[in-house]
Amino acid sequence: MKLNLSTWTCAVLILSTAAHADLSGPEAEAVYGGMVQGMTWNATSASSSRLWLSTESANSLFYSDVSHSGSSTTFGSFQAVPDVDADDGFGADIRQIAADEDSGWLFFSAEGGLWRVTDSVGSLTLVAAGNAPEAICVHNGWLYWFDGGQFHFGSIDSASGAFTESATSPLTLGISSAPGMTLMPGLWGSSERLFLLAEGTTPLYMSADTLGAFGSATTFDPVDTTGLTDPEACVALGTGPDGRVFLGFVIGVEPDHFKGVAWRDSSATSWTEFDTGYGGTSGSWLQCTSALPTYRVYFGTIYSDSLGVNGSWHAIGDTSFETHPNDGGVMSCPLNDDLIVCTTDQGIGASHDGGPTLVEIDDGLEAVQVKDLEMDSAKEIAWVASKSGLRQVSNYSSTPTWSSAIFPNGDGSPFWSIAMDTTDATGATVYAGNIRVYKSTDAGSNWTQGLDAQLSPWNLSFFSHVAALEVDPWNPDRVVAGYYASEETEKGQLFVSEDGGITFDIISGGDLPSDGADFNDLLFVDEGGTSVIYAGVDYTYTFGFGTSWAVYRIEGDIASGWTITQDMTFGVTIKDLCTDNAGGLYAAGCDGGGHPVVYQKVAGGSWAPISWSNLPGDGCVTAITSGDDGVGHTIPYVAVNGDVYYLGYGASVWTLAYEYPEGMEVNALYYDDLLVATGTGLYAQNTVASTNAPTAEICGIECGSASYAELLADPPAVMVNDVDSESLVLSWLAGDSLLCQQTLTANGQCAEICTGFLNAAAAGAFRYELSDGTWTVTGGEWELNTSTERVIQPVAFKLEHAYPNPFNPRTSFVVELGRAMQVEAAVYNLRGALVATLQKGEMPAGRHTISWNAESVASGLYVIQVRTPEASAQQKVMLLK
Repeated sequence: MKLNLSTWTCAVLILSTAAHADLSGPEAEAVYGGMVQGMTWNATSASSSRLWLSTESANSLFYSDVSHSGSSTTFGSFQAVPDVDADDGFGADIRQIAADEDSGWLFFSAEGGLWRVTDSVGSLTLVAAGNAPEAICVHNGWLYWFDGGQFHFGSIDSASGAFTESATSPLTLGISSAPGMTLMPGLWGSSERLFLLAEGTTPLYMSADTLGAFGSATTFDPVDTTGLTDPEACVALGTGPDGRVFLGFVIGVEPDHFKGVAWRDSSATSWTEFDTGYGGTSGSWLQCTSALPTYRVYFGTIYSDSLGVNGSWHAIGDTSFETHPNDGGVMSCPLNDDLIVCTTDQGIGASHDGGPTLVEIDDGLEAVQVKDLEMDSAKEIAWVASKSGLRQVSNYSSTPTWSSAIFPNGDGSPFWSIAMDTTDATGATVYAGNIRVYKSTDAGSNWTQGLDAQLSPWNLSFFSHVAALEVDPWNPDRVVAGYYASEETEKGQLFVSEDGGITFDIISGGDLPSDGADFNDLLFVDEGGTSVIYAGVDYTYTFGFGTSWAVYRIEGDIASGWTITQDMTFGVTIKDLCTDNAGGLYAAGCDGGGHPVVYQKVAGGSWAPISWSNLPGDGCVTAITSGDDGVGHTIPYVAVNGDVYYLGYGASVWTLAYEYPEGMEVNALYYDDLLVATGTGLYAQNTVASTNAPTAEICGIECGSASYAELLADPPAVMVNDVDSESLVLSWLAGDSLLCQQTLTANGQCAEICTGFLNAAAAGAFRYELSDGTWTVTGGEWELNTSTERVIQPVAFKLEHAYPNPFNPRTSFVVELGRAMQVEAAVYNLRGALVATLQKGEMPAGRHTISWNAESVASGLYVIQVRTPEASAQQKVMLLK
């Protein structure tokens, strides 16, 4: 609104209901399962037991209480251990766990040392500070652990679970520490010993003394390796109830690898070794049941029904295949030899008949690492891709029903991306990507494989994966897949299908480096009737300079060829892309220094940075989306360090919308409700708009035209009030440039414009915005009479070109500031490493010259980056010596 400058009156309040969006608390979707890393049992009574799990998730530990009463066995829903769940910061690294049957306490190895815990809030206790032990074992009321070459042991109080270390502990064994070590009790002859599996040419050690008789002279002696073809390949240890010792090993190299088993009785002089004929690797132990004389042995996805001998091995779940076991842990219940649990592609499974029949028991296991999600236009059918399979929801907006994990053609590799054909009104046509691309046209009942880029002629490594997958919404036969290469020596590639995913061809040429790029996200955009692909990639440093970065624009087809241009010239990594409501784009990621960055490209324009004010100083933006703010405006939402932020309508400062627990990762954001894909599962959050907007009225100089002297004598001011008594933020703006902000905590306060505004204000109009975090009220318009002399100052942030450039050894550049603010100026090499910090701290409004003396730096191309709370800019300079 432009006021008539011939008058000296203005409306008491000019109100626009520009609302910022508050997020409700997240509601977990019924997406259960996840990557299980460790397991242990303990009996809690004669008819009940407890199963403990550690997961590759921010929800670190879970337990399920199991009832064995009557003729059936029932698993209770899994519960996260309260002191070791997503808000406790232990993360995904707990692998070693062991339960004490008498006291019921669980002991586990994690950052900070050795810990113990129960299912009670406040029970978490540090047993021994230090590094996380490499191996722990609990047996008959004793706790043993190996840490940094030292062996510790002591007793556990059967009532309180308190640990008392023996007076002669620890012992220095002279055995090197290594990941994957295992401690396990077992018979050797007629005495019970403790075995230690380590790495190297001597993989197995045995205590010289029997359990319960350890002292200062106790040693662990190497077990003879005669009969073992490759002792260094041993990865798993097991002990049978008859005194037989088992070793599991790997034959071949991933992905062409197989399980081998060796066993030895105490009376034997060598190991009996054989290839089981089953593929894969395993967890770190072989589990034996207790029933004599024909006990069973379990090793990853297979089991022996007769003492572990050659020819007695079978696949777990080979008569049911409700779910697929994977090569992790497997363990029998202490109350029932026929009840075993094992890790599965989905999470955790159980067999009630010792192995042949396997069923999922994932209920409540919120440990699914959701990597991507997509929903149909009707908001009824959605798909998620995770490290433990695909999941589909139907009737999402009314009565959502989630499927169990789906594994196309039995492929248990982690899935990273999902894409739906939005022209299929049934939502049944979907593509999924792991290291291959699969397609289903019947909602996941059947799948066809269309692309495997590990095969000739592309030959990408086994460790690459499809990080980005997209279907052209205007041509559903066109599908693009972007690979990310996890190995530093290789880059990913971009592929396209124009026949609905049957065949694929590589996209190359133009500005795209000849050796490819690591693709993070893909987006189809309609530009004047042409379907254009935008690709966000990692910043990659190769051959002494940056060879791929930011955003590429791709237009064309297989027949006519491709026009590929580097659409964004900033030297950054772009993790995610999305559209805005006006035909433009957002891109987000991080710069070479690991700071979050967000850019916008208006329709028909070019990329420009968006204010990063109030975003964390470090961390990558892992996801971005745009959606409704609760009252009709479309605004961007981003995830940084596991937290969700939004940029309110017309605002220049990001607001923290929801703070997920420490250790949580956010991998994708999708808008209708805000769906948040995290490292523990999928959550939905509603935006809730307040019904009580703040109010403001003029209490200083009236709106209209005023001279410099008049404004100085009677500064503009507004009286603020809020029914909800919330903290208010008053922003003063010249055009779209923020002059300053004030946080107001009292109602009825008359707040003047910030001191020094005249030297910062742009010629022309300035106004205010008042926000309670949900509503933003805009009002006032004062016009400075420019015929009156005043000090000329910059009106906004600007970085001028460095001069000279190229240079040797000194160059300078000018930074313009429209107001006093924090400024960080730094120099990076093209690998993103910090070379020099030139300025860090507050600088006053005005023009400032900053110099860099590069006398001690080698010749080459460098990036000067200047960051303020309002904007950032960068430029390249060449040092020639």
